[in-house]
Amino acid sequence: MEEVIFLICALLAIIVYIFLSSHILSWISNKILINGLNFKKSLKIILILGVIGLFIVIIRLGWIIILVSFPLFHYLIQYYQKEKIKILQTLKVFIIFGLIGFMNQTLNDGDYLMVKEFDRNFKRGDIVVMRNPLNASQYFIERIIGLPNEVVVINGGKIYINNDLLKEDYIASETAGDISVDLSSQQYYVMGDNRMASLDSRKFGPVPYKHIIGKIFFKSELVKKFLKYYEN
Repeated sequence: MEEVIFLICALLAIIVYIFLSSHILSWISNKILINGLNFKKSLKIILILGVIGLFIVIIRLGWIIILVSFPLFHYLIQYYQKEKIKILQTLKVFIIFGLIGFMNQTLNDGDYLMVKEFDRNFKRGDIVVMRNPLNASQYFIERIIGLPNEVVVINGGKIYINNDLLKEDYIASETAGDISVDLSSQQYYVMGDNRMASLDSRKFGPVPYKHIIGKIFFKSELVKKFLKYYEN
């Protein structure tokens, strides 16, 4: 029953997200292109990009998205507009659309979240909701850095996992601390993306498996703005 409720909520959230994305793409294109996209065309582009992007992620080749996203975006706009469009114009639409937040990997204050509780297969990089190991009544949102049975070392602003440097393209600052931790078979090492102000495993230590509530499945500042608009 829990999985059914989650899937229904996830489906509704995805529908709202696609709806808002399509309206925003239509609005941006009408401001920049001579003959802007209507909602129906924008919806088709969002759906095609979403399906292709999901497929690329599933086959574990997510880096390809960086290479194909703009050429595909440019092609789709030309295809549905049935006219020659300058690359510079499409690039402006692409950049503004991206800056709004659709490719944001971190969390912001006020984001709406959907937590996937029944998926307990946690991986490095997952953003999770967890209980504070020192105070179970407190909940934090953190990113998983270290996995069970790994050695996590923080030194010189860098993080090393089993002596290998951890590459993190989602943070803007170095990681403070001088720490070395051996994780047990039921422990995870977590950190926030705002390393300068985050209360994380550097303060409260490794997190037991049982203290992790679930993964963050969906987040959107746009959903918040949409709901707030209709509440007024």
